[in-house]
Amino acid sequence: MPSQAAAERILDTASKLFYQKGIRATGVDSIAAESGMTKMTLYACYGSKEELVRVYLARRDQRWREWLKEAVERRARREGPQRPLAIFDALGERFADPEFRGCAFINAMAELDDREHPGYIAAAQHKARVQDYVRTLLEESGYRESGALARRFMVLIDGAMVTASREHRPEVARHAKEMATSLLSGWPRRTSH
Repeated sequence: MPSQAAAERILDTASKLFYQKGIRATGVDSIAAESGMTKMTLYACYGSKEELVRVYLARRDQRWREWLKEAVERRARREGPQRPLAIFDALGERFADPEFRGCAFINAMAELDDREHPGYIAAAQHKARVQDYVRTLLEESGYRESGALARRFMVLIDGAMVTASREHRPEVARHAKEMATSLLSGWPRRTSH
């Protein structure tokens, strides 16, 4: 049985290659070669490329959501109606990273057009979890119908990610924040007692 260290090395290598080059363009041969492992070890650890893709996206989901929550907390410590806008400040930080190649989850869904593929499912689950976090943030900030508002925020978030990837300009996050600010200004809030 391969060691946990071998499995981690394969996953780290696959994660880098899948994000930089794409899932379909990255074969198990190149993952094995770059990780210094054999294909047999890769299959012993993950069983299939599909499972390796799923594990890559599941780990990235957890890390990305932890990063987002921490980044929002860092930028907007206090509760208030403007707190959800910190999401876009966090995205601006991400977009400025020279390694930014778009949203790994949007990229995966575009590449894996089969909705039954484990990677497609993992990417869709990520988007649902992010939307749930956004909904909670909006609800805590006093907005009514936070589910409907969160869906609109997701359009801005995903649109900003695709545009930032296409244009290689971090200020796209600022434009999305301006639209979100306008959206919030007209959205009903709960009245405090």
